[in-house]
Amino acid sequence: MITNTQINTFEQEGAVTIDTPLTDDQLTQAAQLMDTLLPLGPPRPGEKKPRYRVGENSLLQPSFVSIIANPFFEEVMKKLLYTDNVVITNTAIRKTHPQPNAKFEIGEHTDITYGLADMASKPRRMDLGLFIWIKDVGPKTAPLMYRPKSHLQIAQWMDDLSLIHISEPTRPRLLSNAVFCLKKNKGGGGGGGGGGG
Repeated sequence: MITNTQINTFEQEGAVTIDTPLTDDQLTQAAQLMDTLLPLGPPRPGEKKPRYRVGENSLLQPSFVSIIANPFFEEVMKKLLYTDNVVITNTAIRKTHPQPNAKFEIGEHTDITYGLADMASKPRRMDLGLFIWIKDVGPKTAPLMYRPKSHLQIAQWMDDLSLIHISEPTRPRLLSNAVFCLKKNKGGGGGGGGGGG
């Protein structure tokens, strides 16, 4: 499961990695399906190069459902959100193919639309996204980076913005795609974690 120390890391750093009960067989089947579903994408209009980052949404294939339906994830989300009930609303897969002669670049964005008060509330007023690494990740293959503690700065900014620009009756529903990073262990199973944005 997830420990109190890991929950504290999630809250303070914006991400944490934890072990999961996923089996090698589950991860292998999901990886094989990803390879089948996500070949290099065709070039966009006006471009000659193929798309190296490809993906699909709303997946219902059994090898993916068997992972998402594992009760482990529901229990972890309940603890991270301080709630008795959670609902999975969407699934997606992404794959980045090796790109010949590509320069290392960092693209940044934020999905956070919650404030510090929303994160401090019980239950938390935010969504939680799960990221599961189907294949091993390393220094040259990591699909995700994050800035530690940046979720707290952005949440503070959202609080300030809502006080200035948005009256409470018209404030939009508070959402977040928190980072939940899972990786395969060397010894078998999988791993995972959560974060704030």
